[in-house]
Amino acid sequence: MHIYPIGTAGFIPTQNRETSCVLIKTDKSALLFDAGTGVRRLADDKYRKILSGIDILHVFLSHLHLDHTAGFTWLLRLWPGKIIVYIPTRPLVQFDGKESINIYTSHPFFGLPIERWPNFGGINFIDRKEVDCGEFKVRIIAQKHSGGSVGYRTGNFAYITDAEPGENHVDFIRDCELVLADTMYDEADFNVHDNKGEHGWGLGNAGICREANVKKLGLIHIDPSYNGERLDNLLNQTRTIFPHAFIPLESDEYYIAP
Repeated sequence: MHIYPIGTAGFIPTQNRETSCVLIKTDKSALLFDAGTGVRRLADDKYRKILSGIDILHVFLSHLHLDHTAGFTWLLRLWPGKIIVYIPTRPLVQFDGKESINIYTSHPFFGLPIERWPNFGGINFIDRKEVDCGEFKVRIIAQKHSGGSVGYRTGNFAYITDAEPGENHVDFIRDCELVLADTMYDEADFNVHDNKGEHGWGLGNAGICREANVKKLGLIHIDPSYNGERLDNLLNQTRTIFPHAFIPLESDEYYIAP
């Protein structure tokens, strides 16, 4: 299973980082966790080559905030094969998935309802804790966030964003080889921020991953205002508790044994 973090910024894209999107590929299947502006990278020759021969793209959305869905409608042009969509709905989140995606892909926000996309392969509205799709078995965890969000795990990889990873995540991510976790804040920002619990922070993620016996922790959904020095400080703070933490580059590839 090959993991490509093609969108790792929080809220808005930066010069080097797009907003939330992770591509996962096996020999026969491909999956996206979220569809932020990182979707644009699917137009790159590198990813066209990687995805050559894949006919179906499974798209799992953690929630429908725009930094996680800004690139969703781009798939109409960027993906030549069939698209199957998975959207959380009540009771996992606080919104109706079907109603929301119909609004999002219709006027006045977009001109072609998803049911009329030529490459549309169907929608699954997730209201349970596990879904099978192709070669992937995807586990789901409900999370605290504005409107609700969900985290995903497939095999030994977990994607946790737009929530503060906590004790409720420990069993969910236990023994993962790689966790990509929302790290919007460093310690200074987390301590003064009003909406604690909406997003994660480096030391909090480190403690949870250590408790869960995670092998590697990638810090994603990082505050886009952090410069290089602030990112280094964030990473160094995190490594005081979890030495195998890193900040992924959007050119990186990780292999996880199935």
